[in-house]
Formats: sequence, structure tokens, C-alpha cells
Amino acid sequence: MSQEMPEDEFREKFDVGLWKKVFRLAMRYKRLLVPLAISAVSIAAVDASFSLVTRWTVDDVGEIDSMKDLLPHIAAYLGLTVGLSIGVLVFIRSAGGLANHMSHDIRRDCFERLQELEFSYFDHRPLGWLISRLTSDCDKLSRIIAWGTLDLVWAFCLVLIIAVILVVLNPVLGLLVLSVVPPLIVISAIFQKKLLLSSRDTRKFNSMITASFAEALQGLRTSKALV
Repeated sequence: MSQEMPEDEFREKFDVGLWKKVFRLAMRYKRLLVPLAISAVSIAAVDASFSLVTRWTVDDVGEIDSMKDLLPHIAAYLGLTVGLSIGVLVFIRSAGGLANHMSHDIRRDCFERLQELEFSYFDHRPLGWLISRLTSDCDKLSRIIAWGTLDLVWAFCLVLIIAVILVVLNPVLGLLVLSVVPPLIVISAIFQKKLLLSSRDTRKFNSMITASFAEALQGLRTSKALV
């Protein structure tokens, strides 16, 4: 295979229209998306509640005279632990199912699209390149939608709940702690751009290597047959 195989270069910013198409695929499985979102919010609330229960226990420990007085604290911890376990179970099943279904749908749609293309397209896209895109890239995209949705909803709700708790308990200290958020957002945006370009380059070279191996092995078999 020629080393000058054309490879698409993506340097544009976030494409909203493209991601709308992807999320339309995910909306086919609302029965998985809804439990996923609910479990993410619930887990964020439970994670934040553990600190409140710890504060409550520490404040009351000096007034506790017997083991019976600890029962409410133990019950609270036990309830939060059970709730956290159920939430984790729900999001694992929902995210795993969503990732599998989306990966199947994306690959099926891509395969159907390949059947509609002209032969000239395959003159410029070696088999190995297509294999890489239809396996690695599709799997990566489905995981981003499933697990990325979970991380996004969970992280946003957790930060929001913690911020509210901090401001309510101690407004001055809470605002002081939250003052580090704007610099973190700026730094994250800078690194996000660099990581995005690096990720695109990595996947580009991966597809090129896969294409090289596939074309070389096919050529080897053909040469052996013609000997």
C-alpha cells in the first residue's frame, strides 16, 4: 500500500451538528438513558450526603452515652451505602447496555452506507483503514456516549450539590473554596484542546498502521498463490 494514503485531518472546533446525530441514535434507547441519568444524579446526592452524615456523627459523638444512641447514625450510613450500591448497579447495567446497542447500530449503519458507495471510494480507502474505523472508532464513540453521559451528569450534580452545601454551612469559606473553579475551567479548556488533537493523531496513525498490515498480508497471500 502506498504510504501516501489520504487521511482526513480534523482540526475544527466542537461540531454540534455531528453530535446531535449521534445523540439521536442514543435517544432510541430512552429506557436505558433515563435510568442512567437518574442513577447518576442519585449517586451524586449520596456521595455528597456521606459528608453530612459524618459531620452529624462527629458533632453528636460527645453526647453519646450508649451504643443505642449510635443506631440513627449507623442506619443513615447503612441506608446511604445501600442506595449507592443500587445506583452503581443501575448505571453499570444501563451504560453497558447503551454502549453495546449503540455500537451495534453505528456499525450497522456504517456497513449499510458502505454498500451504497461507488467503487472509486474504495480505491482511496484501503480495507485495513475501513476495518480500523468500523471497529475501534465505533466502539470508542459508543463508550463516549454511554459512559461520558454518566460522568458528565454525575460530575455536574456532585459539584453543584457540594457547592450548595458549602455555601449553606459557611458562606465565606464556601465561596473561598469555589474561587478555584474559574481557573480550573480555563486550564481544563486549554488541555482539552491539546488532548483532542493528540487523540485524533493517535487514531489516525492507528488506522494507517492497521491498513498497512491488512494490505501487506493480503498482498503476501496473493504473491504466494501466484508463485
